[in-house]
Amino acid sequence: SNGQLEDRMKHLLTSGRPGTNPLSEDSTLRMKRLKEKYPEFEFDPQTGVSKFSTDLLFATGSDEIRPEAMKVLQEFASIMNQTDSRHLNVLVSGHTDDRPVSKPSTKEKHVDNMGLSAHRGLSVLRALRKSGIDEKRMGVSGYGMHQPAEPNKNEAARAKNRRVEIYVLAPD
Repeated sequence: SNGQLEDRMKHLLTSGRPGTNPLSEDSTLRMKRLKEKYPEFEFDPQTGVSKFSTDLLFATGSDEIRPEAMKVLQEFASIMNQTDSRHLNVLVSGHTDDRPVSKPSTKEKHVDNMGLSAHRGLSVLRALRKSGIDEKRMGVSGYGMHQPAEPNKNEAARAKNRRVEIYVLAPD
């Protein structure tokens, strides 16, 4: 059911045409270069979906972006602020693994994984806003552990599930 919902969402987010990337050829090329520069950054040239490992962006249990991660977010924002991408919208989606929030300092701020994922998405949105993307072009969502990229069988799979996805949306 979650897989079907995610497939439907991706379908709607890519202009109603599955596999359609709303980015221009130039912006797609720049995203591919960004992917080459930052191995923890993923970009799907077919859909225009970007993924950031939360291990790149955040310390465990935190929603504060690591200073070293700001560079990749700034470069992403630069691409999205180019003339050929300025009309596109951005949806930032936070995800976590299946381990419950347990550290007392984390629990004070994020009661559960849903809260942590939403706050991480919001932190990325705010960083993109600081990097020049108009807030009117952006939205945020948090899925917690409910849309894993892989089953949470081991630490490698859990690491893949701790991510922030950015969907580039056509204006309509």
